Amino acid sequence: SVHARSHARIALANIVAFWSALSAGMVDPAGRESDITPFTFSSVELQDVHYQFEALEDESQFDLGPINLRIDRGEVLFVCGGNGAGKTTLTRVLMGHLFPDSGEVDVLGKPPRQHDSETLRRIAYVSDRMELPSRRCLSDILKLNQRFFPNWNSELATRLTNEFGIDPSVVFSRLSLGQKRRAVLLQAVCQGAE
Repeated sequence: SVHARSHARIALANIVAFWSALSAGMVDPAGRESDITPFTFSSVELQDVHYQFEALEDESQFDLGPINLRIDRGEVLFVCGGNGAGKTTLTRVLMGHLFPDSGEVDVLGKPPRQHDSETLRRIAYVSDRMELPSRRCLSDILKLNQRFFPNWNSELATRLTNEFGIDPSVVFSRLSLGQKRRAVLLQAVCQGAE
């Protein structure tokens, strides 16, 4: 529909603007200028991937696929579709939260179910339901993340906290819904994933 395409164009424009803002002045953890930009990776590949949800009593069966897709480093993929189209299911298959009924999924050189902690540190993921520790303030959460992610970008975290208008001393549970979403996104972007 025209309404859905309009929303998709606005969302894409916001993503492009956000990416441009992040890419400007990116620095690595040592403080040197870097050509590394967020949201890039070696490759993601799906070959004949099919996933099927079994139907409940009052629902029809949901089938995703077959999907054949390759995304190379530096490419951006914008997935859009209506409710129930399979966007979240596709993401969960890519992350290894769901296993396809058939086909092959390869993320950063191996199937998601074979990812070790080092590989997982190279991947940033934000789900629609993701939360951060509710009783911790954002500054504590970001400091904790710095210990887990060797490529953590503290300078970017500080800049985005300010640009997003989030008070880092406020506990996560007291942030508005919009601030919570921005804080979760900020945490994912600053971890230095591919």
